[in-house]
Amino acid sequence: IAGLGGSQTTPYDTPNEYLEKDYVRILDELGKKVESKNVRVIFAAHNPPYGTACDKIRSGANVGSKPVRQFIEKH
Repeated sequence: IAGLGGSQTTPYDTPNEYLEKDYVRILDELGKKVESKNVRVIFAAHNPPYGTACDKIRSGANVGSKPVRQFIEKH
């Protein structure tokens, strides 16, 4: 099981917000660990992956994380 807490920046200035570049760096490091183990992984992240039913808000806009989506697709 691998996880990523916090979130990318929001308009609400909540604790544990990361810039997108920092999220990418963290996920790249996590990806290297996953690849080195050569195992299946359950990934839990605070941000939903971008472009999925999980990240739609009432207006229909997608507000999820592109780096999280890329990590899931890659690993």
